[in-house]
Amino acid sequence: MFIDGTYNILYLDFGSGFLPVSCLNENTITDTIETLNTTTRDNSGWNTFVPTKQNISISFSGLLINTRFAGGDFTKISLDKLKDLKRNKTLVGWKIENADTSISESGNGYIVSLSENDTIDEFISFDGEILASK
Repeated sequence: MFIDGTYNILYLDFGSGFLPVSCLNENTITDTIETLNTTTRDNSGWNTFVPTKQNISISFSGLLINTRFAGGDFTKISLDKLKDLKRNKTLVGWKIENADTSISESGNGYIVSLSENDTIDEFISFDGEILASK
């Protein structure tokens, strides 16, 4: 049985609890590990290594909505609040939950990149990345 990515929602802690990131088009977790090469002449030609650093990054894309002014949706995080978190170098709690299966992953991290696309006659979209921190 396949699981639909539509139900994986990225939430960020904006100080008063977790709020979903608005109008997500995509969120991806990349989990990697760095290694230190330990190959010697005695390894019979095989590469050997030991794990050193764990890296987790979460990339996301969404559409801009009003989350600050009259008539806006104050129950979500959008580009304006994301900019505040990034520019203030705020350590952010994050979690990705699947609404159907209750499977979740969480941690803390920093928003390390944020970009917006202001195409004429299109909705404003944004892309960002969070690097997990322990």
